[in-house]
Amino acid sequence: RTAGTQTGANLRVVLRAFKELMKLYGQIRKETA
Repeated sequence: RTAGTQTGANLRVVLRAFKELMKLYGQIRKETA
């Protein structure tokens, strides 16, 4: 079944994007603060 692997890959991508977003958010907060 490809559905199982697809959801796993999606979760990985989402986690990665979230991590990058938090990193970016931290930088912006640092600069504005």
